[in-house]
Amino acid sequence: MSTSPTRDAAAIYRLKKLRFDRAARLRHTMDAFHRWLFDTAGDQNPINPVLFLATPAAYFAGSEINGGELHEALAHLAQHELIEEIDTEPVTVAITPQGVRCALAGGSVQDHVNQPRPGTTYNTYLPNAKGVIIGEQQNFTQRAVRELLPVRAGMVPGRG
Repeated sequence: MSTSPTRDAAAIYRLKKLRFDRAARLRHTMDAFHRWLFDTAGDQNPINPVLFLATPAAYFAGSEINGGELHEALAHLAQHELIEEIDTEPVTVAITPQGVRCALAGGSVQDHVNQPRPGTTYNTYLPNAKGVIIGEQQNFTQRAVRELLPVRAGMVPGRG
């Protein structure tokens, strides 16, 4: 089955455009490196991350992942405690127990990072409360503003 030249040209255009999608490149680099690290050194032994660049997984939309992109991906993975940088020469990294859990879950790094975390629960006892509405609130912010108004001598607040 052959495709039309127009369809082929559109696919090539989309692929070339995808190569310059920085966010997509970074997501791919994090996922590909994390998976490679799990497969290569899942026993948490340190390994030189530059070795990843010589693998078939070190490509995105047909173009090579470079050292700068790998460095940025490593920073994000370390920030979320999926890898640990080992201070050696050359620098090595090891997958963390959380990184192993992420790999075993089967999703992307972003799926793991964006999981909802349990929030803080506050319990308040309201003795003799009447007309109280009980409910739940997420991302609650309370702001108290106290405004001091200048008062002239002999003036009672609220009475011009």
